[in-house]
Amino acid sequence: MGVSQAESANMEQEYRESVRKNTIVVRDDLTEEGRQKMKERQQLGRKLMNKANISKSSSSAYGFGRIETLPNLPDEAKACEILSTLANDPGIKACMEKHEWQVGSLCELYPEGKVGKSEVCVMGLNRNKGQQILLRTRTDDLKGFRKMPRGSLPRTRP
Repeated sequence: MGVSQAESANMEQEYRESVRKNTIVVRDDLTEEGRQKMKERQQLGRKLMNKANISKSSSSAYGFGRIETLPNLPDEAKACEILSTLANDPGIKACMEKHEWQVGSLCELYPEGKVGKSEVCVMGLNRNKGQQILLRTRTDDLKGFRKMPRGSLPRTRP
């Protein structure tokens, strides 16, 4: 069996596109050209986020129904603030609106296990097909909270 030249060319093009999509991209922030490209990507990202915020109403039906913290732990107000910040993050809101997700509650997850050391250490989970999203916000020793750089989600590394 053979294939036509058109089919062969189409398969070759699909192969090249898949290779291009899977190519590792290294960001260059050491040269002026690299810094300029990063600045352009940031500006494009801001424009897209602003467009998403303008086009969507502030009273969206998509998002989290409520915020729940762990009872009887110190700094419950701080935990609530962290979860509220995440729930109201423009990127998270835009994603939830795009996919039309409604989640019953965003909850604090009790930090069981040591991050990076224990065999079982969960940073977050989805309970009951999206009725509850639980996130690990506290440190392993329960004396503080995981770092959350301003304008980004918490990191999963210790």
